[in-house]
Amino acid sequence: MKLADLAEIHKRLRDARTGRINPRNLKQPYPVDASALRPLKRDLLKRVGELAAGWNAGAQKLGVKLPAWILRHGSKRSSTAIINTFRVFRIILTNAVKYVTSVDAYDRRIQSAINIQGRKMQRRADFLLTRALRQAGWKSR
Repeated sequence: MKLADLAEIHKRLRDARTGRINPRNLKQPYPVDASALRPLKRDLLKRVGELAAGWNAGAQKLGVKLPAWILRHGSKRSSTAIINTFRVFRIILTNAVKYVTSVDAYDRRIQSAINIQGRKMQRRADFLLTRALRQAGWKSR
């Protein structure tokens, strides 16, 4: 079996909507020589993190440390704008990876991540306020 055949098998088994391969859908696994599989595996692993790399510029601007598997793709497909005026504070992050719009429920995932971070910030603010009040001599009930 050739590498091209392996790549074609992989492409055929991927779910077009999610991009994943469900091992339960493999009725009969394909016998593959390990030496032929290594180059395909190496090529596929190179692409891991491309979609997440669309946020690299924003993470860098905000001082967020990202894993190497995301950082290795660079910031060329992302942009950031921070608007900070008297009336408006806005952070605009853009993920310009060409296939981001075709990823299933990607907007829902982004909103979920924003909600999680918002709750963390709220808990941290509550903690800092409580600590400051204690240090100022206020007693809690």
